Amino acid sequence: MNRSCYSSLSRFLRVSDLPPQLVFTESGKKVRCVTHAALETAALMKGVVTMGVYAAKRIGNDYYLSIEGSQLLGPYLERGVIDVSMSEGESWMRGAPIERQGLELGIAVVRMGWLYLGSGRVSRDGRVYPLIPKERMISHQDGRD
Repeated sequence: MNRSCYSSLSRFLRVSDLPPQLVFTESGKKVRCVTHAALETAALMKGVVTMGVYAAKRIGNDYYLSIEGSQLLGPYLERGVIDVSMSEGESWMRGAPIERQGLELGIAVVRMGWLYLGSGRVSRDGRVYPLIPKERMISHQDGRD
């Protein structure tokens, strides 16, 4: 695993609590999570291009968790988790920012109960803007879907 990937992700994770079979691999800006067993199997095979679950992406020096990455790693997060209500969670998944004052600038993960909804960028204006691809967002029910 790339050392810079590990150190940047460790800002958000209690690394000692992660399951020991998980490995993070970085290719370009994307970080995937895979098991040691899957890596060993891939080493024996020819033509494996990518493997694992897309868990995070690098933006400058920061990493943000994908929806799947937040589900997989969310229970191990020490900080940077924002709890939201059902209505806030639905708005978030439609692409709307969440209002929160006093948060540390950077990346935060949004959680609705036990369900992690991905990452967002905390802004100086007191909002957390979702980093969710448009194709993953809930479409607006305006009759044109």
